[in-house]
Amino acid sequence: MKDRDKTKEQLISELVETRETKDFLDNIIDSLLDSIIITDAKGCITRTNRSFLHMLDCKEEAISGKYIGELSPQKEGIYESATGESVEINKEFLDYRKTCMSRLVEEGKIFNMKDYYISKDNKVVPIESSIVYLNNKSGDRIGTVGIIRDITEMKKAEKENRETRAFLEIVFNTSTDGIMVADRIGCIVRVNRAIEQMLGFREDELIGKYTIELGPEDEMHKIIREHMIGDLLEEGHVENWETVWYRKDGSLCPVEINITFLKDPEGNVSGAVAVIRDASGRNKMEHKD
Repeated sequence: MKDRDKTKEQLISELVETRETKDFLDNIIDSLLDSIIITDAKGCITRTNRSFLHMLDCKEEAISGKYIGELSPQKEGIYESATGESVEINKEFLDYRKTCMSRLVEEGKIFNMKDYYISKDNKVVPIESSIVYLNNKSGDRIGTVGIIRDITEMKKAEKENRETRAFLEIVFNTSTDGIMVADRIGCIVRVNRAIEQMLGFREDELIGKYTIELGPEDEMHKIIREHMIGDLLEEGHVENWETVWYRKDGSLCPVEINITFLKDPEGNVSGAVAVIRDASGRNKMEHKD
């Protein structure tokens, strides 16, 4: 009788422990910032967490039991995105998704798959997911668990960066003053249209050249240039440096240059940017006076 009572006590203890463990794991799942979605062997949703429901602005009962594929756009077309942009779902993207799903079936797992889920307001939410199969003790596949990361903010940042780069490119190429960018050893990596017009070279003809190749190599200009480099190294910038550069036709173009070092986030010099003004017109006026 005592053994039987002891067995019952053990069973009750195990049940309590199991319940506490389940509650503990449920709490962990619901506390995760990343979204969790669990399906059965047929791909029907059996469990999600709060982050997932928040991401799609929906209630669990609205998606529980649904086939997971219903959450993603399945047809080609233009969809409004949570980033504020329009997203094209084309054949190439649908084929990519099929390839990922085939790899999941073959390998039992996929990592960092890019996809979209449809939110309550019918906007597509860009996501990145890693999915693995769940197996029982016999090794049979009984479902999947997916960890989904909402990458809307990352996509918004990429959009802002593209817009910023496009804006800066417009400013760069519409400036009436010449702009030249060099790497840390003085090798030209970018020039704008004003430089092309000023010197007669195309950008691709200047890229890869050293800036010192643009000016005369006589002793006087070497000394002037060495003084300028000394000031640049000491101060990090040089203002109103006057020199001459060769045009493509061999003639000399008087220029006035402001130079500033470019630095990486750690403060190391990564190159230099120069704003160059054609001083030909001013010199003509000075000679006329």
